[in-house]
Amino acid sequence: MNSQVSNMMSIDDHVDKINEAKDKVQNGIFEMAEAITEAVNQLDGRQIELSEKLGMSKGTISKWVSIGSNRRLIKMKEKAPLSFNSLYQLSTLDNQLNKYYGQKEGEQKFIELFENKKINPLSQRNDVDKILRLQKQLIKKTIKAKSENTIKLSKNCQLSAVKSEMKLQVLIKSNLF
Repeated sequence: MNSQVSNMMSIDDHVDKINEAKDKVQNGIFEMAEAITEAVNQLDGRQIELSEKLGMSKGTISKWVSIGSNRRLIKMKEKAPLSFNSLYQLSTLDNQLNKYYGQKEGEQKFIELFENKKINPLSQRNDVDKILRLQKQLIKKTIKAKSENTIKLSKNCQLSAVKSEMKLQVLIKSNLF
């Protein structure tokens, strides 16, 4: 009888190994983003040289900096997707939320995306795209509504001014003023 010792790993061993690799990838992405951000900040005016030496376009370097300089995204890295493009889109979304809602409320809305599991490590690029598009549409609708309200208010003010002017003219003509 020839008994051989099996060299095969169990499914649980494979899962553990894969999860360890996934954690390394996630940490590596954020480590790289922070390293590129630090380099760009320190090498003032030499971003083109840096991008050439790294074999990246200036646009790609800018995306890495967007990720690496986003403190909220880095804080949420354990819950963030692993995709470079998704992370860049999340940094863009965070900036939009801050711009539109202000720092405090923007941060709250960004964190809620992770807490409500709308964004999670398994989120795909198209998931983040949908959220980004919805946010842009919401902002456009709100800006349009504010603009329409401003126009209505302006027209109402003009109408009130015209009515007041007409009343004044009537008073002057009637010698009551």
